[in-house]
Amino acid sequence: MSPTTPTSRVGLFGAIGLLLLATIGVRAGVPASLSTRSFTNTALGSDPLTLVRTGSTITVDLSAIQGAQVYRATLDPYQRPEFFYDRQPSYFISNSSRARYDIRPPGGSPLELMAPRYLALDATEAVQNAVASGSLTLTIASEGPGLGTTLSLDVLCDRPAPVPVPQVTSAAARHQQGDTMLTFAEINPPHLGATWTVAGYTNALHHTYAPDVAPKRRYRIYRSSQPLTSIAAISGAEFIDEITPMTGWNHGLHSISNTFFSGGDEQYDADIPTLPVNDLMPAAPGTGIYVHRHTGAAGETAHYFISHTVNGAEDFSSLIEGQNATGSVSETPGPGMTLLWREQVFTNGWIFSPDRNPTLRDYVRWEAPPTWNVPSRPMNYRIGLPEESLRVPNPPVTIELHAYFGTFDGWREWRNYEDGALLMTLNLQRYNSYTAFDEAMTTLRSWDDTTVQPYFYARALSFLHDFVFDAYNADQQRLIMTGFSMGGAGTQFWGLRSGHVFAYLAAGVGNSIPAEDITWEFEHWGGYGPLAWQQLYSNQQLTRFGYPVIAAADNVTVWDHFDSVQWLQDHPDAHTPYLTFANAPNDGAIGWPQAWAFARAMADAKRPHNFTWGQDGHGQYYRQNPQVFELDRSLPAFSNCSLDDFLGDTPSNPDPEGDLNRYMRWDDASLVDTTTEWGVDIRLEAGAPSGGATVDVTPRNLQQMSVVGNASHAWELRQGGSLLDSGIVFADGDGIVTVSGIAVSTAPRRILIRPCPGDATGDGMVDFDDLNLVLSGWGSAGPAGDVDGSGVVDFDDLNLVLGSWGALCLP
Repeated sequence: MSPTTPTSRVGLFGAIGLLLLATIGVRAGVPASLSTRSFTNTALGSDPLTLVRTGSTITVDLSAIQGAQVYRATLDPYQRPEFFYDRQPSYFISNSSRARYDIRPPGGSPLELMAPRYLALDATEAVQNAVASGSLTLTIASEGPGLGTTLSLDVLCDRPAPVPVPQVTSAAARHQQGDTMLTFAEINPPHLGATWTVAGYTNALHHTYAPDVAPKRRYRIYRSSQPLTSIAAISGAEFIDEITPMTGWNHGLHSISNTFFSGGDEQYDADIPTLPVNDLMPAAPGTGIYVHRHTGAAGETAHYFISHTVNGAEDFSSLIEGQNATGSVSETPGPGMTLLWREQVFTNGWIFSPDRNPTLRDYVRWEAPPTWNVPSRPMNYRIGLPEESLRVPNPPVTIELHAYFGTFDGWREWRNYEDGALLMTLNLQRYNSYTAFDEAMTTLRSWDDTTVQPYFYARALSFLHDFVFDAYNADQQRLIMTGFSMGGAGTQFWGLRSGHVFAYLAAGVGNSIPAEDITWEFEHWGGYGPLAWQQLYSNQQLTRFGYPVIAAADNVTVWDHFDSVQWLQDHPDAHTPYLTFANAPNDGAIGWPQAWAFARAMADAKRPHNFTWGQDGHGQYYRQNPQVFELDRSLPAFSNCSLDDFLGDTPSNPDPEGDLNRYMRWDDASLVDTTTEWGVDIRLEAGAPSGGATVDVTPRNLQQMSVVGNASHAWELRQGGSLLDSGIVFADGDGIVTVSGIAVSTAPRRILIRPCPGDATGDGMVDFDDLNLVLSGWGSAGPAGDVDGSGVVDFDDLNLVLGSWGALCLP
């Protein structure tokens, strides 16, 4: 059985024969021969200076528990990458991140890292085999990500604690929407004010609770299916997690801070509050909070206890309901609780929008796999409502992604505010241009055993689907995303691959090719690992939201997946939302060559977009398209407009400033999309520099009309009742049909496109020429004669020609 299975991770199992009274939990101070003993190589721990490392050998003197029954043992290497979760992670990634621990007993297998945080090695079997002799020897073949100067072997066994360990008080549990929230009073909390600064919190974390700080204090969470009043309940308790102190503070509120460490200390003095324990109910300072996601398929009754550990040692002589143990709680599957922690109602304009009076509601959700790589991670989300007079029953949603050093409090744009749109913003936390990060992050797992996963997308979409859509009756057909700088990059990276989710994207000075983003390379490899590692990407957590699954077995590297130019080439028929975006050749923060390549790729791939460039550096702004965009409605994509400015043959020779598709518009109400035709009125914007132009038109996001690869299509252009032009075009092999060189003006002109089944020759009629072309290509792969686009010329093509015999496709 794998050491990481729930059975082998059970704490306190098999305790038959322990001298525990059946009334444990009724009163304090009941003696019990049960504790966790910590054997260390320092003066710390219940059994100090009993562990010795000499070169590649670890020797532990277990004589204090010789012959004991051992239920659980962990080797703690005192490496704590999770202490840096709000720092730029690339600073802590090196080749050792790919190394696996190989620490093993004589003749045994390597010790395995233990879920859910993968920060300690499971030594249970090794200690069980060695405890009779009173000594354990481990051989270090590989230190993996590293061993600290302090080492600790923590052994849960049927021996009393040499010294009593202080216990938490006020333990309570409540369940809501699939989550059980545990609250308790922490031991000697370092701060009891109503608010705290980022600097105060972070520095306390590092100076009071970091590795090698005496005493090392943690809290371990155990769960039982029975009341904690019997040997059976104690023996069946499951180890859930080990957490640091200060879990009641909203440490992620400000995302990454505006200054990094200076002289080892955080300098950012913004305030953070405590987390909510219910809607608009902040936790009392000094409260510890742990939220456990119920993963069972059915409802269960659970009991929890929170064990305070000092230097790895635990004391189970007293388990008291309402003190360090909770009463029963009924747990059921659910999406996870979402709690409102603050509401702000503005009546004289908000600082970012003096002419608007929105209501801003801030929420916290505790994320866990698969929306985050470790459990019980509080995340902040904001929903903004426009002023009362503008609210509508089924509002669209504008999602705004903040820039580097920003937070959900620093958005730039609330598109469709006047139409009643909700605003949704959220803090990024792990800085990776809103793409993905490796599941090994903040753990000691080898990056060779893990994949890079899109946790941000999963948690944002979960918040939408599991809360926003129901709570606010939001319109799923009108999801809009905007962002600038890092937020612009995220809008392009996420939105481009989400044509089934978003209707419109607006991205300012973002990047599109991580491997070519030289200035912000550290941001990408902080989540992906260095380019040379070529970490694999997987996205199973997105399948519930309609994304095609990508598994590790598919061998897709994260660098390839997020190369937007390559993605467009690899997914020619995937719908992409309308994208308005901007970059600048003189942008020193975001390189121009990758932006130029992406703009060219969008045009070449016939995607709906407009692009602006100029000399405003990292302040270059995009031009909004005023059209109304809906997810379930097709739209025209324009390219090669004669009014476009010169983007350049290479990145080095564009016009100093310019636009693509700046002046092209269409009439939403005129759109027709049926099984037999697609059409829309198109025109130039009134402010166009010329009253006439030519442009290529490609129908995108078709809802009814089906385009067959290489098949013939008739088109016509009309103004009023007059036919201006018509012709036949063939779709390309990917099923994309484009009519080139359409003459447009400031007056609406209607373009209509109809499939012409059976027209193999493209002359607009089905006759003997088409029959001959099918027969001459019989049995070949086409495309000549392959009128149904199947990839082979056969009876189906013959039947299609005969079934359409005599048809005239042109007007």
